Formats: sequence, C-alpha cells, structure tokens
Amino acid sequence: QPQNGTSGDTVRLFELTNRFDDSLQFVSARILNSTGAPIEPNSLSTPAPLAPGERGVVTVQLSCSTASSATLQVQIDAATASESVTLLSEFPFVVQVVKATAPGLDPPG
Repeated sequence: QPQNGTSGDTVRLFELTNRFDDSLQFVSARILNSTGAPIEPNSLSTPAPLAPGERGVVTVQLSCSTASSATLQVQIDAATASESVTLLSEFPFVVQVVKATAPGLDPPG
C-alpha cells in the first residue's frame, strides 16, 4: 500500500499476523540489504506480544530526499514460549517525490 511521508517520518512496511496457537512473546525484524535503501536501517519497529490471530504493523523510518527504489530483504524472527520461526521476505520500496502546488494552480503536465 502506498504510504505518504517525508524524510524522518515513520511509515508502515508490512503487517504481521500471528498464526501460532500461542502468543508471540518476541518479534524482531532487520533489513539485510540496507545500503542505499531510502530508510533508516536501524529504525524498524515490531509489535510484541501478539495474541493468536492478532495482527501487528512493522514500521520503518524514511531517510530520503530524492526519488529512489529498492527491494528490501527483511529477516523476521518470532517466538512463542515453545516455538520459534525465522522468515526471509522481500518488499519493494519506492520513494516518489511529489511537488506541492499552490492552491488554485494546476500541476504541470
């Protein structure tokens, strides 16, 4: 889903659903290929705990001033009291610069 924001803003990266029968007590995410990505690599925020069937949003902070794109490779680790899982996933991430226009003026083009 497209997100609006400027450099320094926190935006949604993806949603995580607990499909275990027990609560997730630990959730961690890290970007494996952060070099050149339009985000702050250490700014991922993960939800925990998550009850069975509950959803939580993983967010990241933007760090960009020009249009750019990257496919972020993310490692997600999650654990209940008795089970754990590690997932690797890719997320396309595109930053578009939108120029504001003055009220009453049509954008160029």
